[in-house]
Formats: sequence, C-alpha cells, structure tokens
Amino acid sequence: NMKTTILKIVFLAFVTFNFQLETLNSWAQQLPYFSQYMLNDFYLNPAVAGTKESNVASMSIRMQWLGFKNAPNTQVASFHGPFFKTMGLGAILFNDRTLPYNQTGLQLSYAYRMDVNRDSKISLGLSGMFYQHRLDKNRISLDEQNDLALYGEKGNSFAPDADFGVYYYTKNYHAGLSMPQLLQTRMRFQDADQTKKNKLVRHIFLHGGYKFNINDEFDVEPSFLLKAIFSAPAQFDLNAKLFYRKMVWGGVSYRNKESVIIMMGAKKDDFEAGYSYD
Repeated sequence: NMKTTILKIVFLAFVTFNFQLETLNSWAQQLPYFSQYMLNDFYLNPAVAGTKESNVASMSIRMQWLGFKNAPNTQVASFHGPFFKTMGLGAILFNDRTLPYNQTGLQLSYAYRMDVNRDSKISLGLSGMFYQHRLDKNRISLDEQNDLALYGEKGNSFAPDADFGVYYYTKNYHAGLSMPQLLQTRMRFQDADQTKKNKLVRHIFLHGGYKFNINDEFDVEPSFLLKAIFSAPAQFDLNAKLFYRKMVWGGVSYRNKESVIIMMGAKKDDFEAGYSYD
C-alpha cells in the first residue's frame, strides 16, 4: 500500500544527522560549513549527485556556542540520487543565521558521470544557486544613531549564482574540486551605490579521502578538505575516522588556525548518525 511504499523510500534513503558545536573562525568565507562534511560531500560538490549506490537524504544541524542566546546556527537538508544510467540529480536547502545577517538558499544540481576504467568513474556537476540575504539593521548598535551608512530597518537581496564541480571516485577513494558562487553575483540592498561592495565571492573546495581495510573488524579513512578564496588565506581540514565492523566509528579532525574536532557516529542498515564537538 501507499504507506508501506513511503516507509520503504524513507528507510532506503541514507540519512545523516550532524549535531555540532563549533567556534567562529576568522577565515573570510561566505558559505556555512560543517565538521562532518565527509558524511555528505554532495554539500561540497554538485558532481557528487548520483554517485552513491542509492538515493541519499541528509539533514545537518550546526549550533555554534551552544547555550548562548542568538548564537549562530545553520540547518541544511539535501537529497540526491542517480537518474537514468549516467546522470544524477539533487537539491540542497539551507538556512544560515548569524545575526544580524541571515541567508537562505536553494541549490539544484545536475551531474553526468563517465567510466574512466573498470574500477573508476568521473562525474561533472553543475548547480544553480538561489540565495536570499537579509540584513536586520535593528540589531546593529551604532555610535551615531542617524548614521547614513544604514538606511531603513531591513535590507533584502536576492542573488542567483552557480556552482561547478568535478568528482573522481572508486570503491575505496575519491577526490573532488568545486567552485561555488562561480559568477560572483552582486547583492543589491537598499543603497544602490553600495552594490559594488556587496558581492558573492568565488570559493574553491578541494576534497578527497581513502578508506583502508585493516582487517575484518577495522577500517580507517583519512580525508582532507582545502577551502580557499582569492582575498584571504586558505584553510584546510585533516581528518581521520576509525570504523569498527562498519557499524560504529570515531574520529578526530584538525582545522588550521581554528579547531580540533572530536567526532563519533554509528550506522545501522541505511541510516547513519554523527556528532562532532569542535
């Protein structure tokens, strides 16, 4: 019946839930990020769409400075899967709240994959990105209450952009490169004279990982992520996860100039949940 069909779809989806506590960093990126991106690398790269063995549904929650009122927080939901024999489709919806600034985004992705040889494939992906940016000027404290730098109560801007990615993968390892905010769209708030100062910045994400089989019980997976924009120093993550019987795992990560991360998680059938503390 319909109820049974819906339950099967839900249970066959590979679901990740990341609940994270992180600290602010000084790296000047505009996009929100997560410590457990390795559970859902589609968030980093549109070319990942459709490269897994089944459909992948994922939800991630990042809470910064847990317990503090109005602390930054981010929510991301995504879905992607194979379409026909060589294509993949996917979508990402996110909300990033860092008062007084908030952004909500929708990303729709298409990927085309090809065989390199019998054991490896390469995928090319392209996304359309649609952002709404909101600046609540009532939450900004000014030394001069009538400062003309802020006019009106709220600023809203709708900014479309694009993301391009390449993803190479085999059974045990993968590597990818993506360029979010490729077009560097200008954000238009109320003061048109300031549009040249409000612009989406092109990012570069380089990521990869390799899973080693130690024995029948243990696997280890090192991975990395390099994040760069042209106007600030690059930042990298180095990660290592240890799997026990492919069911439970623990790991550590180092993010230069910012954090050490402790991670843990468990997997049962088609479900996986993870937690990290930065």
